[in-house]
Amino acid sequence: MNDALRVALSDTGHTIESLAETVGVDPKTVGRWLTEDRIPHARHRLTAAEALRRDV
Repeated sequence: MNDALRVALSDTGHTIESLAETVGVDPKTVGRWLTEDRIPHARHRLTAAEALRRDV
């Protein structure tokens, strides 16, 4: 997830802060999604994917 999330953030122009606001989580949470073996909780995955224009 971490590399795909980095690419999606770059492609869409989102920042950690803007994605966090869209998803409704703390920016630190999105930052943790960028680390190895961390993925968003199921309740946040769909919203993040929609914001980043990606499939779940």
